[in-house]
Amino acid sequence: MGRPRTNTIVFAFWVLVSAARADFTFTRIADRTTPIPAGSGTFTGFAAPACDQGRVLFAATGVGQQGLYSYEAGELERLVDRQTPVPGAQTNFYEARGPALDGGHYAFTGYYGGGRGVFSNLGGLHAVVTTGTTIQTPIGPRIVNEVGLASVAGTEVVTFVASRSQADEYMAILRSGPGGTTIVADTAPGSPFTSVIQPALGTDFTAFLGYGALGGGVFRANGTDITPVVLSGDPVPGSTALFTGFTSLTARGDGLTFLGWSEDYLESRTGIYAYRQGVLSTVADTDTPAPGIGLPFDDLINYGQPSIDGDNVAFAAGGPGFAGLYVRYEGRLLRVLDTRDTLDGKALRYLSVGQYGLSGRHLAFLALFDDLTSGIYVTQIPEPATLPVLVALCGLALRRRCG
Repeated sequence: MGRPRTNTIVFAFWVLVSAARADFTFTRIADRTTPIPAGSGTFTGFAAPACDQGRVLFAATGVGQQGLYSYEAGELERLVDRQTPVPGAQTNFYEARGPALDGGHYAFTGYYGGGRGVFSNLGGLHAVVTTGTTIQTPIGPRIVNEVGLASVAGTEVVTFVASRSQADEYMAILRSGPGGTTIVADTAPGSPFTSVIQPALGTDFTAFLGYGALGGGVFRANGTDITPVVLSGDPVPGSTALFTGFTSLTARGDGLTFLGWSEDYLESRTGIYAYRQGVLSTVADTDTPAPGIGLPFDDLINYGQPSIDGDNVAFAAGGPGFAGLYVRYEGRLLRVLDTRDTLDGKALRYLSVGQYGLSGRHLAFLALFDDLTSGIYVTQIPEPATLPVLVALCGLALRRRCG
């Protein structure tokens, strides 16, 4: 007779946990029914958004249209589209990608006929660096023929640039602001790096992925001081496995997060890791049970980039028969939404978050539905007191029934 009561208690526990999950509410920013600001018709597609508290930036398309748009206080605004002149060029933008956002400062990668570059709105829309630009390097002037995505913090912008020719290849992490432009790290002769990629800008540091004779790793630069955060061959937190690779590096404030993996004859795992105040920790990996399902994640790579703000990290991931959006918030791993749910009455197929998706309690994300439509949404993470209270109530009920 004891077992039915235990099952009832377990059922009650999951009902209460489900109620905690129901505290998430979702606001639709834009979908395929939303008129395009300063354009014609409605949006047809979206990329993962950037968020800073109540403001959301996102790249989107329409029929014959593409641009960068801003949402704040219920209002949508066009920032850049195919009618916007490229600063310093005799043409208009064709495409804007990868918005980075910090307060009123945003930057993006813009594409146009004959080139592409990183652009910032600080002090008026201007080019930070474009293909065809000549930059001064330790090995003399080089012409940039490749640029990457932007990362911003305060008044600063950081991006990847490369100069490639038949003779050699030069890569650098470029940081630009009101004080001028500097090279954070590069592949010039004498540098410890043969490759530097994926820069991410924090409040007082620049992070990047660097590779050289000793392997690869995540590095943190403060001025001319460059130190490793983690290197290939270092132990994975809480495991005997050793890191063998890294990608999807992002930063915000005083923290950074990245995706890392380990592969050897004993074990193979992929995980999302965070580094803050000198401590490297696991956010989630392929041994982590997905909240609300219990099955472990098996795909942490194909759902966009993790996003960090303080001690909190948001990410999207998949597992056997499911995909979802999750946040490790105040030490708890929470399910925000997954493909068992509906959103706006429609079945979900895919969810994605970008490097600037999380800001305080605000989380902006991309949702793709089974009917192949999509939309940009934002939610607020519930106050952290909710779930512990419910778990305590369940524990009290368990003790009373079993005592």
